Amino acid sequence: MCECFLQYKNTMPSLSDNQAFLLANGYMVTPGEADNIAAVLCSASANPAFPPDSDPDTVDVQFKDSFIKGGATAYDDEVRKMWADLLCSELNQPGFFSKKTLGILKSMDRGDVEAFKTLCSFSLNTRNSTRPVPVITTINGEGWSYNDNGITVDQLGALDALGLIDKNTWTTYTLNAHSSQSYQFHNGSILVSNNTDRITKFDFGNALFLPVGIELASLCEIGTADSICDLAKAATRSKGLTISVL
Repeated sequence: MCECFLQYKNTMPSLSDNQAFLLANGYMVTPGEADNIAAVLCSASANPAFPPDSDPDTVDVQFKDSFIKGGATAYDDEVRKMWADLLCSELNQPGFFSKKTLGILKSMDRGDVEAFKTLCSFSLNTRNSTRPVPVITTINGEGWSYNDNGITVDQLGALDALGLIDKNTWTTYTLNAHSSQSYQFHNGSILVSNNTDRITKFDFGNALFLPVGIELASLCEIGTADSICDLAKAATRSKGLTISVL
């Protein structure tokens, strides 16, 4: 590797160090793309979740190629961080991320990543499921945003177009009479209780994480919005259910 690096630097002095390093690994990229990849790798190595004994040679070749191509296009810090976190997660759990997920992340810009993280902050986790539950409620009077202007209609539309969510589908839950279900947010949980004598169906709003969205959501913090509990209460109030914060 070192010999290849030095050979490229000697024969093509215009190459940056990052370019020469990547070329020695078989990847020809522009100076800007090389810097992007280097920034992603530095960010990943600084992550506490980065396995210190990881061996690049054991990484799946298809993942490695897709990762390099995707990381090369990460010109924004938010996008770079997503790629860095993805690498750490993949090294700890090889094969978790699909080629489709890497392709969609490659197409995402800063606005897309910010919108996705915002949606994750307005979501809950459920036991025995890896699919977060978006809490989408209280559309404003002008019809342009949800959750007290926390996320816009356009942002949800963009995430839908990317294939991360389906904004026209949702999960319906069923609570038997005098029963309850728990849902987790960032630093606690809520208990939804049906204290009536009838079976009650309810949902938290119109959005559903699709498989690619589920994979990328594993890189994000779920339920960090300050209003998540109030929004969950608003979503279920009309059903006569009781929500307790645990």
